[in-house]
Amino acid sequence: MRSTLRSLAASLGISVVSALLVTTTAHAQHHVTFLIGPMAGYNFVMYRTDAFPVIDESPFQVPHQPQSNFLVQNGTGRGYFVGISDEDPLSKTMHHFLIFEAGFDAKPATFSMASSGSGPITYTDTTIMITGVKLWTTLSYIYVNLGYRYNFCSDSIPNGLGIQLCLSIGVKWEADFLKSVSDEDQAITNASAISTANALRLALRPELTYDLPFTDSWVLTPFAGYELPLTKVDPTENWWASALYGGLTLRYAIW
Repeated sequence: MRSTLRSLAASLGISVVSALLVTTTAHAQHHVTFLIGPMAGYNFVMYRTDAFPVIDESPFQVPHQPQSNFLVQNGTGRGYFVGISDEDPLSKTMHHFLIFEAGFDAKPATFSMASSGSGPITYTDTTIMITGVKLWTTLSYIYVNLGYRYNFCSDSIPNGLGIQLCLSIGVKWEADFLKSVSDEDQAITNASAISTANALRLALRPELTYDLPFTDSWVLTPFAGYELPLTKVDPTENWWASALYGGLTLRYAIW
């Protein structure tokens, strides 16, 4: 009985070793064709703008009074992005890759007050004491990133530290101002579309990556970078939106 079990164990061991050798040989004879999988990350958004007024429309219109007490300029916020990532190796050594990414990118932020956000305003024959003003946005794009990546390590599958540069092309999905104006009795919040926002967004995305293969087909890649805008969100306010970002990509290798 024992000899039979030993024979079965030996046969099973030989089969496993043979399978591993066949797989290793197959991978040695072929190289990864492409890798594809989901990606997601976090944006720390930064707005850079000229100073512009918050209160400029009914019911807070002030026909003959300057709005110097209710100006905003610049701003910060937090957003996210999700999508799919594809990379195509240009060599068997896994040094050079073409990159294609597509998905949804949110870049909301709250504007900073450039002057006092309180004070009296006059509307028709009524004086209203403003106690607080706030302006923020919902801003998002459908994006495509096209670029190149270089990995420093040579391997049969992407591994280790890399540097990447992509051109990001975004099509406006949503661009709204959200405004809150408070007086001594109430707070009024309203939303309005940013009609002068550009429909197209272009940016450069330099980033650092680090590939962590945990099987011969799955690679987890943390990454971090900076998005440098090439176009303005809205030229009327000289409004630029940049972002520090980080995230994760999980790709499956097609041999």
